[in-house]
Amino acid sequence: SALKNNISRSIDFYNSEVDRYHEAKKNNANLKVVDFVTLDSTKFSWDRAQKETDVPKGRKYIFNDDSIYTALYRPFFKQHCYFNRQLNNCVYQMPQLFPTPAHKNLVICVNGIGVTKDFSCIITDTLPDLELIGKSQCFPLYWYEENKNVQTTLFGNSGNDDKYIRHDGITDWILKEIRARYHVNSITKEMIFYYVYGILHSKKYRERFAADLKK
Repeated sequence: SALKNNISRSIDFYNSEVDRYHEAKKNNANLKVVDFVTLDSTKFSWDRAQKETDVPKGRKYIFNDDSIYTALYRPFFKQHCYFNRQLNNCVYQMPQLFPTPAHKNLVICVNGIGVTKDFSCIITDTLPDLELIGKSQCFPLYWYEENKNVQTTLFGNSGNDDKYIRHDGITDWILKEIRARYHVNSITKEMIFYYVYGILHSKKYRERFAADLKK
């Protein structure tokens, strides 16, 4: 409830600044956004997208209940998050991994480029923060693609399951290779995913491939 109230107030403030700016610009065509809007971070966290594109073009924002996610901010610390392209400057590939709060997934997060700390990894079933363990790079069990050909029915629109096509993060090729190598056809892609996560925790693996893991 607190998150919804905060986001709603921020959006209302932003929309009012859009109106105020365009009204003032009628008398000053050269008026710059950054010189006019109220840069109060307690009301709205201004980013490049708003200053350079959205406000000049008069774009208004709308609160979306479907953008309320549970996110993993830091290891073992979850919190509610408003995840929406309008207010989040960099969403990277996350919409393909967690297109809606209802879509299930697992992602293995490892240290990203430029991190000086020792290699680390963690698995999560919720939206991860970029700095979860340092410039997190995420490897998913699944990834989702928006379905451009959603078929409506006599009773209305289809559900979320029809709006997205689910793909496996583990390839058919590696599944075939592993089944052939171990002569076990019951091995699944999910087993491979968990096996990789286990290997990444192996002390011997981390020592042997320390140079590669730093990359």
